[in-house]
Amino acid sequence: VCFAWARGDQVRTERLVFQGDRQAVREQTVRHALQGLLRFIE
Repeated sequence: VCFAWARGDQVRTERLVFQGDRQAVREQTVRHALQGLLRFIE
C-alpha cells in the first residue's frame, strides 16, 4: 500500500506490505494512514 502526506512544500511517502486477508489489510491501512497523518501534522 502506498501512502503520501503533503502540506505546503513538505511531502512524506511510504510503501508498506500488510499481512492478512482483505479486511485485515484494510484495517491496517486505515490505522497506518491516520497515525501517519497525526505524526505528520505534529
